[in-house]
Amino acid sequence: GGSIGACSASLRSGVTTFSGCKIDKVGTAYVLQARDGTLSVNATAFDVTPGAAARLAFTVQPAGASAGNAFTAQPVVTAFDAGGNVATGYGGAVTLTLVAGTGGGSIGACSASLRSGVTTFSRCKINKSGTGYVLQASDGALSVNSNPFNVS
Repeated sequence: GGSIGACSASLRSGVTTFSGCKIDKVGTAYVLQARDGTLSVNATAFDVTPGAAARLAFTVQPAGASAGNAFTAQPVVTAFDAGGNVATGYGGAVTLTLVAGTGGGSIGACSASLRSGVTTFSRCKINKSGTGYVLQASDGALSVNSNPFNVS
């Protein structure tokens, strides 16, 4: 379950109106309860679904690279909403590039598949050994850099 936050309430003519309320975690069958210490009432159950993608993150970092061979740990990039939930409705086309000035080689042969906000790469490799390579994952609007890694 999540927690509710950012609510403000105003009372006018016996009616309390809440605004700005938000729940921080995706879930099903949430029920809000209003109470004044003596009386209480429950709202109808509702679901909270993920929001739009607000950031990308490498959930699997590239690793196990040797020149000209596919990484043993292929990158996985996940889209998250502002609440830190996986943005399962995300449909962006994430691509990988080398950050300029890192490593000295070029990346090639990557393919990507997107499912429920998670982009899984396969067959990624770098053609030249070197140190301090950094990949950037981007969809044109959002981007994130990998941790530095070496290619033997």
